[in-house]
Amino acid sequence: MFQRQISITRALSSSLASVASRLGGKSNVLVAAARSCVPNPTLSSAVNLTQTRAQSTTGSTSAVPEPTVADLLSNRHAGKQNVLTIPMDATIQSAARLMMSHKIGSLVVTDSKSKEFQGIITERDLLKVAEGVVNRDSPVSEIMTGRNKIVACSPTDSIISVMTLINNNNIRHVPVLQAGANKVEAVVSIKDCIDHVIKEHQKEMEQMKTFVSGSY
Repeated sequence: MFQRQISITRALSSSLASVASRLGGKSNVLVAAARSCVPNPTLSSAVNLTQTRAQSTTGSTSAVPEPTVADLLSNRHAGKQNVLTIPMDATIQSAARLMMSHKIGSLVVTDSKSKEFQGIITERDLLKVAEGVVNRDSPVSEIMTGRNKIVACSPTDSIISVMTLINNNNIRHVPVLQAGANKVEAVVSIKDCIDHVIKEHQKEMEQMKTFVSGSY
């Protein structure tokens, strides 16, 4: 019986540490809720340990690997294209229509001949038409963000780091560049990141409930 209790303690501690480390400031609420569900002193001690484990550095043996952009892309909704492109000499109106038809907020801009990556155009750029800066028949090259100014990420970057990148630069779409190549593998949005993090948290919460209820 004692060994079984220790096994539950370790499993619960690991699960709580994972969730608490990602919830940051909300971890105290999580710990308090778990403690109320686990009156046993041994298990309560394990819950207390999660606060220390959640504050461990990424180099710690108890640290939980952060989900990466590659994880996000592999779990994307089936059938969703990672990259939609448009030639840089195409009209702004055609770009707007392409975004609307695919219900997306950005397009990768390519060279009309070489098809090489040149930049990105987003729904924010389309507002320049309404502002009178350009007209709808102007080429997308006039309103795109060129590749030399783009904030990009790689498949190995953590989702949290990409969310920080998005927040710090006041943007909503980040191209994913293949390592050592000027080629866009995908475009991730702030919605993609949030959806993935929420799904991960839901999985972890379900695991925690399983451990607490003893249905293992």
